[in-house]
Amino acid sequence: FIEALTEAASFTANKIIENKRPKPKQAVRLTRHIRDQLTQSIESHMAEVVSWSSQNQFVGMGVPMHTSTSTIALDIYTQPRRYLNIGDTKVTNEEDLLINSNHILLLGEPGSGKTTSFKRISFNMLTKDSSRRKDTLQFPLVIRLRELAEDTTLHSTIANILGIRNLQYEVAVEENSKNPKGIITKTQILHAIDGNLEKIIPYCLNNMCVLLLLDGLDEMKSTHRDAIRNEIVNLSRRLTDSKIIVSCRSGDYTKQMEGFAVLEIRPLSAEQVRNIASLWLGDKHPQFMERLRSF
Repeated sequence: FIEALTEAASFTANKIIENKRPKPKQAVRLTRHIRDQLTQSIESHMAEVVSWSSQNQFVGMGVPMHTSTSTIALDIYTQPRRYLNIGDTKVTNEEDLLINSNHILLLGEPGSGKTTSFKRISFNMLTKDSSRRKDTLQFPLVIRLRELAEDTTLHSTIANILGIRNLQYEVAVEENSKNPKGIITKTQILHAIDGNLEKIIPYCLNNMCVLLLLDGLDEMKSTHRDAIRNEIVNLSRRLTDSKIIVSCRSGDYTKQMEGFAVLEIRPLSAEQVRNIASLWLGDKHPQFMERLRSF
C-alpha cells in the first residue's frame, strides 16, 4: 500500500508542477516535497478511517463493538425500491459496488446501514489482502458530508485531506540589481496549488485510484446540499480511474445525479436478523427472536 501511495503521490506531484517550469534542482526538490506532503496527509487520513471504520456504535450502546464482529454484509437492490416490479429480486452486494463501472448513489431508509456499509467497505479495503479483490481501487477517502461547514466546497475539503490546499515551497530567484555586487539571489515563497482545484483534484484522485465515499448527502442543509451535489456530479465527469459512492436517505432522493447508478439497501431478511442477533447476543439470541416474533 505504501509503495503504491508513494508512486501515485510522485506522479501527482509531477502533474502539479508541470506548468511551473522550475529549474531542474528545484523541480526535484519540489516534487519530493509535494510527494512527502501527500503521503503524510493520506497516511494520517487512513489512520483516521481505520479508527472510524473499525467501530460500530448506536444510541443506547454503552461500549462500541468492532465492525467486523458486530455487522453483516447487506444485500443491495440494483435500482430504487420505488421502481421495482413486484417479484423483482435483482440484488448485488458491497463487494460488487467497487467493480460496478458507474459512480453510485446508495439509498437506504434511516437506520438501514448506509454508514455501516461504508465502514465495512473502508475497513476491508485497508486491512484485507488487496490481491483477492476484483477492483483496482487503492484506498478510500471518507468525507462525512454533515460535518462540512456551509461555506466549504467539496474540492477544498479533498485538498485539505490531501494536504495540498495551502502547500508552499521556497525557490531561489535571481534578480538583476544596480547594486555593485551584481545579481542578488532571493528566496521566494510560492503556492504549489495556485491553479484551479477543479482541475488539480481529479488529477490527484485518478493517479491514486481512490474510492471517494461521501456519507450523508441528505443530512446537509438544502442550499448547501444542492451546491455539493453539483460539485459531486462535475467531479465525477473528470474521474476515470477513481470512483465515487454517495449515500442518501431514500426519502430525500428527489433529484437525479447524472452519471450515477442508483441502488438501494434491501431490508433485512429473517435470516439476516437472526445472524445479527447472534453476533450481538450470542447464546441468548433465540429468546430475542422469540420475543420479536411475538410482536
